[in-house]
Amino acid sequence: MNAKQFVIKKSKSIRAFEILKETEEEVRRYGDALSTRMAEMQKMAAALPQIPRKTTFTFQNVKRSIQKQSRKVFRTQIWMNETQLAEFANGSMAACFGDEYLIYEDRRHPRIPRGELMLMSRIDKVIGERHQLNQSAEIYAAYDIPAQAWFGSEHSKNEIALAGYLEMALQPCGVLSAHLGTSLVHPEIDFYFRNLDGELTFFELPDLSGETINVYGKMTSTVVGADTILQRFDFSLSMDERLILSGNTVFGYFHPKAMAAQRGMESVETHQFPLTASEPLPVAWIHQRHGEQRALMIKEATLYAAKANPQTIVGLYEIDANDWFFKAHFLHDPVMPGSLGIEAATQLMELYAINKYAGYNPEQLTFTPVTEEKVSWKYRGQILPDDNEMLVKVFIIDEIPDALDPNEVKIIASAEVWKDTTKIYEISNIQYLAKMAEIEHGARL
Repeated sequence: MNAKQFVIKKSKSIRAFEILKETEEEVRRYGDALSTRMAEMQKMAAALPQIPRKTTFTFQNVKRSIQKQSRKVFRTQIWMNETQLAEFANGSMAACFGDEYLIYEDRRHPRIPRGELMLMSRIDKVIGERHQLNQSAEIYAAYDIPAQAWFGSEHSKNEIALAGYLEMALQPCGVLSAHLGTSLVHPEIDFYFRNLDGELTFFELPDLSGETINVYGKMTSTVVGADTILQRFDFSLSMDERLILSGNTVFGYFHPKAMAAQRGMESVETHQFPLTASEPLPVAWIHQRHGEQRALMIKEATLYAAKANPQTIVGLYEIDANDWFFKAHFLHDPVMPGSLGIEAATQLMELYAINKYAGYNPEQLTFTPVTEEKVSWKYRGQILPDDNEMLVKVFIIDEIPDALDPNEVKIIASAEVWKDTTKIYEISNIQYLAKMAEIEHGARL
């Protein structure tokens, strides 16, 4: 759990008490909000992190794992092709996973994204048996990146939107979970499938345009409750045995009552916090840098000088039931991907960098994630078609000029995503490198 508070500083003893309180609230929030189930859900939440992790995702370990696999695994053996993946996204579950899934033919069931949001071309290999949830399982997937994609950039071919990386890494986890028959533990429940937490580290940022990305996923643990199931996964992305990123994440299967009981994250503030000065940031700068391929998740952006935090960027996105991502994510369960909320935060950081370091000229900036630094996220709510607006707040924690290159600055931030007046996401340690073609360093500090 993220213990950092970037708006109001507190003593360690007060924060320790709040961490304990937040833990209890999160368990209650996702456990049907009934006091009789509190003990069971506390046990589930405590059990998941205690499962020993045998694999450490370092560059050397992941590369060694990839090298052990024959190239035929990634190129010739196809466990599920693109047509079958589309069937999983849009059609019959039984056609994909067998007769056990006939019970879901006329019911809503967890799916994978569809259309342009489905970032999988095929599943090459799965290692793991159905109903063996007490054992780890693995999946090997591949994605052939098109020349033009919603997460790409016309400005720089290695400036992939963070949402694109997240979707590539996480989507095979849903395929593996379905193959294992996770929902069949409680076949009477029409589960919702949601990402809860995660963290990832970049290692390399190659040009991915037109390349094939290999995705590795491993289900490391499953905890089953009366009507809730939690699963932890490790994941990595690689290209030609070059490790791009690795991380881990938690997904949950939730009863409809648990989803209805969501109350978001408790916060010491509302989104209407005291501000002393403001400056609008043109969102058109994102399109100037990336063209129409990038998913623009901000309609209005403002830079504030707030009393509690000198540099705060606030962005607003008005929710439209016809937004493209609702149609793609998911069949019979329209919800905005959490990755797009994180993407909105990175776009606000990008606007901030253009404004401060590139002399208002988007073409003068290159903006890429910092490698070997861990970014983490936590979701405790969702954006639905009938919501009004998404408000994103980015808090600039530090700006570190490169000691050798005066045209490079590392920007470190945290972020929050709010649905109307409820905080639903937290993103920690977002680090990006702003590289300027020309800069009068310190002129706008």
